[in-house]
Amino acid sequence: MTWIETFENPSKSWFATGGAGFDYGKGLAFDGKGNGWIRGSSGWNALNLFHLVKPNTDYQVSALLRLSPGLTDGYFSVREARELVGNGRILNEVKLVGPSPYNTFSFKFATGNVDRVLFYIGLWGVGRDVWIQVDNFVLDERGGSSSSPGGSVPSCGVEVTNAGFGQSAEVRVYGQGFSPGEGVEILRNGQFASSGFADSGGRYSVTYGQAATAPPTAWTVYARGTRSQKRSSSAGYQL
Repeated sequence: MTWIETFENPSKSWFATGGAGFDYGKGLAFDGKGNGWIRGSSGWNALNLFHLVKPNTDYQVSALLRLSPGLTDGYFSVREARELVGNGRILNEVKLVGPSPYNTFSFKFATGNVDRVLFYIGLWGVGRDVWIQVDNFVLDERGGSSSSPGGSVPSCGVEVTNAGFGQSAEVRVYGQGFSPGEGVEILRNGQFASSGFADSGGRYSVTYGQAATAPPTAWTVYARGTRSQKRSSSAGYQL
């Protein structure tokens, strides 16, 4: 099963520690109008979520995160949550260091014998103003089906043929999971990049040109069905 939080209408299960909350219509989301945020200069600040899981099951969790300059001690983590407290054993985590434009951060974890976990995205204040912005949080039971509207989540991958700085590179975004013949739009860092159609097997492959930059820029792409409005998982590249 897959659980998706787009932050357009955030689940009431989220709760804040310190400086954290949600924005809407401020132009700070990766796409859509809603996003989460964490900000502070001292202490622990986080967005938190208790979530039920299946024991002895493998999961993958991902989120699109934008990291401020000066961020040195941020974390995207999952802990055991036998009790509704935040001191359970850490199952896995990613340390967050800025700056970074919106990019996909993800990791896998195994639940063991617990049926509830605590996710959090947070930062320790270090005496200066630092922040994290959050969009498109996805929890995926590996090999499972989707509980999100519209069924299973289409896949997304990306290949880049880099022709060198100042020249046009070829970017191919591909995957499967849409309806046969459905139009597919590719969004790059939340903006339209190109479009195509799914074939008779629901597979898509869309190619567009893009100039390389120095230093390289991080890009995140995903596909969206024009009829179903399904959106795929995300993939990232630098160019």
